[in-house]
Amino acid sequence: MLHGQRPSKASARLLRSQYTALCSVSLEKPRSARLLPRLEGYRSVTGVTRGSPSPSTTAARPQEWWMSASSQIGRDGTVATRFDRTAWTTSSTCTSQGCTFRVALQTPTRRSTLSPTRLRGTPPCWPGLLQTSSTKPHPLELPTVESDLPFDSPGQCLGHVYDETLVSAGRVQAANLVTFDQGPYIKGFENGGWAEKGLLYLPSACRTSDCKLHVMLHDCGTREAPSLPPPAAMSPEEQAFAAYAETNRIVLLMPRLKKSEHGADAVDVNRGCWDVFAQLGEQGDYAHQNSSHLGPMLPMIEAIAGATTPRVAETRPQTIGQRTMYKPLSIGPPSPPVLPVRELPQLRIDPNKIVTNGGSSGGDLAVLFHTGFSRHVKGVCGYDAQPWRCAATKFPLDALVPQTHESSVPHCFGCPPNMTLPYDKCKCHGDFVNTTLLADAARATPICVPGGSKDCIDDPANLRDAKVFLNRGECRTYTGPAVSNTMDVYKKLGVNNVTYFDQCNPDGSQKPDDVTLMCIAIAFGPLLPPVQANPNNNFMFRQAPYVTDDNAGFGEFGYAFVPPKCANKEVACGLEVRFHGCGGPGPADMETQNYAESNNIVLLDPGVPGQNNGNNASLGCNAGTAVEGNCKEISRGCWDGYGQLSRNYHLQSAPHMQTVWKMVAHIAQIED
Repeated sequence: MLHGQRPSKASARLLRSQYTALCSVSLEKPRSARLLPRLEGYRSVTGVTRGSPSPSTTAARPQEWWMSASSQIGRDGTVATRFDRTAWTTSSTCTSQGCTFRVALQTPTRRSTLSPTRLRGTPPCWPGLLQTSSTKPHPLELPTVESDLPFDSPGQCLGHVYDETLVSAGRVQAANLVTFDQGPYIKGFENGGWAEKGLLYLPSACRTSDCKLHVMLHDCGTREAPSLPPPAAMSPEEQAFAAYAETNRIVLLMPRLKKSEHGADAVDVNRGCWDVFAQLGEQGDYAHQNSSHLGPMLPMIEAIAGATTPRVAETRPQTIGQRTMYKPLSIGPPSPPVLPVRELPQLRIDPNKIVTNGGSSGGDLAVLFHTGFSRHVKGVCGYDAQPWRCAATKFPLDALVPQTHESSVPHCFGCPPNMTLPYDKCKCHGDFVNTTLLADAARATPICVPGGSKDCIDDPANLRDAKVFLNRGECRTYTGPAVSNTMDVYKKLGVNNVTYFDQCNPDGSQKPDDVTLMCIAIAFGPLLPPVQANPNNNFMFRQAPYVTDDNAGFGEFGYAFVPPKCANKEVACGLEVRFHGCGGPGPADMETQNYAESNNIVLLDPGVPGQNNGNNASLGCNAGTAVEGNCKEISRGCWDGYGQLSRNYHLQSAPHMQTVWKMVAHIAQIED
């Protein structure tokens, strides 16, 4: 979750708009992420709006109100909005000129009414957010409210965004506040006025169990009374949040700026404010991922979240292309044990038991890979996976946005010149998706023949007997038919065995079902009971021999798990090709390893790490074209489910598709 006040509040919105999906404020991590020692597995958070009360004749001190909104958009443009946690009532009407919101606070003692506010833009597709022509999500800004009621800002904020009832605030433990060197994360952004050290509040429980991550951006005071938090200590507001963090397993990341000198035009940045006014001379780029203040934050988040390659049994520097693999933040206990580096073996693989598996961006590529190589890949487990080629295909109801270096959809099927589609439109507007059009497009795609061009896919008729398991589990991002559309496309391509499980309750919470077991049972069943996997069956392998494009973001290492009977070629084994979510690779989760051990399933985890660990995609993607460098999702460790590396991203020739296929073909000893 991102948090800030005054200029830092605006900077938090910029950071959220860059590093989260359109119409969502979820931070995407691998489904199977594990927590030692860096912190993995972000909770989904909902849109938060903030209003600071104006002075009241009865108010003795300033108050802060945090409000959460849930919106439903009618086909006539009417917006029905419900505010939770506090007794808010609201009505809203949207036209092509904007939206008018009327909001009232109801309490047992008084009623305060907020004056109407007109907000330009189309109706929002997610709570508290407006989709505009720039494709950047914008928080819904409400007017101020007068009230003298007491309010627990940190408690209400954290309780809402993490969607749970908090344990009471505890005692801040000085030993849990650590500093870290910001230097490795600001390389190339040194002109941003970054301090030498940043702060991290790490509750004791977060060293051994799953935790949430809260990014706090400090205040800088006013021009008349500038102020910065202590360089090695927390401000009073940060301490208030740390008290809740201690008892609720929340890690606080607190990047730090310092006073600096950037000339007369950077008066606010000079006093340590976050750059929300383009004072650093970056013009419009101050809101982009490569700006001086937003650029370093994602590598910090990735480092804490474990999106980095574990230590390797060698001491030489690790590099990919021109980018150094920086070391992660050093916090908590020692890093996990060193994994050995081995050659990727050639094994006896059952040709009827090769399947793909992935969540979010990994789910997107799992579907693309399964469809593209259906002659050999016999099944797929897709968690929150969008339909085949959906992200880059224009449907009649889709909005259009100008094509830029920052569009995140550099290639579009059906768009007019110089226009493209909003990023993540298949997640936000699943009701716009035409699944018949996608199925017809798959059938019309050139069919691969042995020895021929790879600008093709295998015959979709191969999918008829495939085993397909699809799951919607990210309940606040993948709305409506976002994932069931994937099922529809498979069915229209003739697949007979499709299982779709919606894990989401009507209130947005998640059902506690074991979808990992569902996947394995459908793909490889009937199953033997799991046994304790031998950790020595895990190893790392060098990806370089299989990489077909040096600018596709592949890291130095991938991961594999090979049960002993598979390693000794005693039996024909299954093969699960696992595509991680955005952020980077890692070994398979223990539940999957335990079933793989007893059922002789080889696990292959290829890796596209984040920028902090060697991803070089943005250095050369789409080189020499008008969309050069437009692959920001790849550079943060996502698979290419959006055509950011190639217009042919859905074909066997695509950089991610072909590289992983070479790994699969090697293990399974498949010849073209």
